[in-house]
Amino acid sequence: PLRNAWARSVYSGVIIGSSSFTPENAEKTIREGIYDAIAFGRFFISNPDFVDRVRKNAKLNVYDVTTFY
Repeated sequence: PLRNAWARSVYSGVIIGSSSFTPENAEKTIREGIYDAIAFGRFFISNPDFVDRVRKNAKLNVYDVTTFY
């Protein structure tokens, strides 16, 4: 998730990260100023209640990319 972290050093606009973030490391990278927001796709597909689960610190369903539409 941090392979593009260098972008902050050359760009001062809004940077949105995606791919392979967990709620925990997403929060950390935003707090550290590496990214301004994180997009979640795979977790939303396997956890329609993703936002609620993150708020409650509940376990997330593991996604299976072979079942994605």
